[in-house]
Amino acid sequence: MLTVLLFFLLSPAGRTQIVINEVNIAGTGEFIELYNKSSCTKDLTCYTITFSSTSGSGNPTGWTVKIPSGKSIPACGYFLIGGSSGTAGIAGGTGYPNGGTSTPYSSADLNIGTNAITANAVYMKQGLSAGTLPNSSGQINLLDPSNSVVASVSYNNGNNSSTYPLSAYITCNASGNTQGVDNIPDPGASANNINATFASAGPQGIYLNASNVYVTTAAFTPGSANLSQIGCAPSIITSLAASPICFSSSAQQTTLSYSSTTNSPTQYSITWDAMPANTFAPVTNAGLPTSAILITVPASTLAGTYTGYLSVTNASGVSCAPVPFSVTVNPLPTVSAGSYGPLCTNSTVITLTGSPAGGVFSGTSVSGNSFTPPGSGTYTIQYGFSDASTGCSNTATTTILIHPQPVIDVTPSSAAICQNSGIALTASGGSTYSWSPLTGLSGATGNSVTANPSFNTVYTVTGTDGNGCSNFATATITVSLSPSAPQVALVQPTCIIAGSIEVISPTGPGLTYSIDGASYLNNGGMFTNIVSGNYTVTVKNAAGCVSPSANVVINPLPGAPSPPTVFVQQPSCGVSVGMLTITSPTGAGLSYSIDGINYQSSTVFSNLSAGNYTVTVKNTSGCIVGISVVINLPPSVPPTPTITVINNCDGTSTLTANGVTGTLLWSNGATGNPITVTSGGTYYVAQSINGCTSNSGSAVAIPAQQPQTPVVSIVQPTCTSATGSFIIISPAGSSFVYSLNSSPFTSQTNYSGLSPNNYTLVVRNFEGCTVSATVTIDPQPQIPLAPAIIITQPTCTSSTGTISVSSSVAGYSYSIDGVSYSNTSGIFSNLLPGTYNVTAKNNEGCVSTVTQATVNMPPVTPAVQVNSPVVCPGATATIIASATPLGSYSYTWAVPTGAVNPGNAASFSASVAGTYIVTVITGDGCINTASGTLSINALVGSPAFVTGAKVFAGMASQVILYWVGELVVLE
Repeated sequence: MLTVLLFFLLSPAGRTQIVINEVNIAGTGEFIELYNKSSCTKDLTCYTITFSSTSGSGNPTGWTVKIPSGKSIPACGYFLIGGSSGTAGIAGGTGYPNGGTSTPYSSADLNIGTNAITANAVYMKQGLSAGTLPNSSGQINLLDPSNSVVASVSYNNGNNSSTYPLSAYITCNASGNTQGVDNIPDPGASANNINATFASAGPQGIYLNASNVYVTTAAFTPGSANLSQIGCAPSIITSLAASPICFSSSAQQTTLSYSSTTNSPTQYSITWDAMPANTFAPVTNAGLPTSAILITVPASTLAGTYTGYLSVTNASGVSCAPVPFSVTVNPLPTVSAGSYGPLCTNSTVITLTGSPAGGVFSGTSVSGNSFTPPGSGTYTIQYGFSDASTGCSNTATTTILIHPQPVIDVTPSSAAICQNSGIALTASGGSTYSWSPLTGLSGATGNSVTANPSFNTVYTVTGTDGNGCSNFATATITVSLSPSAPQVALVQPTCIIAGSIEVISPTGPGLTYSIDGASYLNNGGMFTNIVSGNYTVTVKNAAGCVSPSANVVINPLPGAPSPPTVFVQQPSCGVSVGMLTITSPTGAGLSYSIDGINYQSSTVFSNLSAGNYTVTVKNTSGCIVGISVVINLPPSVPPTPTITVINNCDGTSTLTANGVTGTLLWSNGATGNPITVTSGGTYYVAQSINGCTSNSGSAVAIPAQQPQTPVVSIVQPTCTSATGSFIIISPAGSSFVYSLNSSPFTSQTNYSGLSPNNYTLVVRNFEGCTVSATVTIDPQPQIPLAPAIIITQPTCTSSTGTISVSSSVAGYSYSIDGVSYSNTSGIFSNLLPGTYNVTAKNNEGCVSTVTQATVNMPPVTPAVQVNSPVVCPGATATIIASATPLGSYSYTWAVPTGAVNPGNAASFSASVAGTYIVTVITGDGCINTASGTLSINALVGSPAFVTGAKVFAGMASQVILYWVGELVVLE
């Protein structure tokens, strides 16, 4: 078994969408199958199949097949190379899929023969037989005529660059071709590599599945392994042009219909030619509608024909070539509605003329091509024209200004005058005026003339304003004759009748009469009930002409008694009849009557039943005067009142008497209704009407008292308890029941487990009186958050630390021992090393959880010493800085001029005399300094050589003695 590595490369989307679909690698009838995923036939002329391998083993390591001219691969179809008739998987007559349908297929599209494969090339008729595609490793490339890689398949990294360049044929002729000298470039290793294992025999190989991934198979029939998996790009057949439209200043849509599609496209895209210039928006991967495609034409797109390109897409790809179509925007016709006016409202009908001819006018008062001025104002006339060749319409407008006719008034518009009494006529509303007829007029022009016709005349005044518009008004003057002086008949007043004036002549229709020269409301000529005095009688006809007057006198009335004054004594509860007494006028010669028939000298009429009476007084002249009086029915005893009692909860009762209409009297002396009492007991009330008093009604009043406002003891929520409670202190006892927040009334006085809120407590006593109070349970106090702290540790110069609360809150106090909370700043200083528990307490006394803080021990400043060695000239000494306690320190030296600074070293060799100063720094930053001095003593004399001196074991046989002060030094 061999492990095979496979590469797969799809062709660029802009090229062919041709893939290597199947490869039968091992076994007989080896073949290569190509598949066209596009929706159009692709020409394979001069495409090249190349093979290279890293393994020989008797098999070829490289070969080339150039597809001859005339070969093509159908849309969504297959093309087979090798696999001649009779080889495995291509038995004669086997149904083979081509473009998704089953068609007879008995041989390869390109049978390349049975001759052996040469090292570099094969003849056109060379067959692909066992071993042509070794199962060890290899790479198959499909190249287009420009030798660009279209598809590539590799297994086991089989590309062998040493097999390139391979010779190709000179031409793509199917016959008579010879091996050429053109070289095939090395396409390089495939980009994708997949391992697979093949046996040494049997039909097996690889195929491309629906996920565009190559997989292996041990059973091969061309096309059968993935017949239902590989998709194909769609196509669409459309009309060549969208429905034409007309120019519009607004965006609009037209439709592009299509008749059929292939391979179920789901989306479509549209691009547009740049010329003619346009703002059509491209469409990218829009959902394809089931019928026509809507094309959006931008607003104000100029007239012209625009070319778009339609492509469709499904899951397998895009259609092979965009389908061109056109959108035609037709121009709107140029239209004019003409120019007219200005006119007056009384102008005649005008004829409208538009261009081009054949359009339709519309607008107010337009009929056909005629316009009748309807009234003053500015009128817009539309002229619409439709171009029959394009179906495009346009509308032009024009305006016609119509001035109003002036409103001509004449005052008066009608008048009746008497003959020879002229009247002034005044016109208004115009600038100039003319009058007609001139008969009886004082002038022919001007706004005011005097008319004095001798017969009825209608005058017409024509007024013209500043716009040249005119109008007229009329005044009708009716001329009448005055009536003749009246003839009258007088009737002087008596005790029985009043005086009257009657006009005997002239009489007739239209005549009215007056006796004061002012009021002519009388049209009959009879004036009655005339008081004494002098009167001027005149007659006026319908024209308002007044006759000469007639003066008459009406005498005073004879003396008559004054109207009687009567005292009426009405029936009462005990007396059922009434009595009338005439108190004035009284005296000799006067008699009295209550029926107008029977008169008596007595002024008293008694025992009168209820009814209406006319009391009259008559004097000796027979003059009578009277008035009407009424004797009432005797009054009845009023009904006994009933009483409604409402016992209030404020210590009072309200008593209301029912069914009463008279005056009330209560047993407590009150007279109102209702009344309010504060004492309990039985109360009585009676009513009086017309002096009659009813029996008394009674009722019992029991004033009630409202309970006192409840007093409660409240336990509010605490830091550890989220609810509160309260106990009712007063009022208490068996006479009271309680309700909390509208709950049923009970005798419960202790309420607990109450969440923070306002509660309404209602107390009710046995009398049903209630009082309410609000009980407030406060919110639970907030427990402070654990303090966030900052610790300032002891330093080399300070042996104490500081703890600071970084989030201190106003009103909080803080503690580091859980006992004392006197600190409100949250800063604790001068703290000795140790562990502290930091807590916060708020105003409610709630304490936070603990934040633990540790103040470390202060760092130690080391004790430092530097030695002070003494050496002889030319000798070196070791400078040593000793720091205690032992530890890791950094050293900084200051050395004499000429000495080498050792840097960060505790000891070093030196030979320059002077002071050496060291600064020692700990890891905590503690610093100390010390200094030492290197001294060099001078020689006292020359060295003395001692021969034969005693030499100790290990010493040289010669010693040198130096004098150093008082010492002798041996070397």
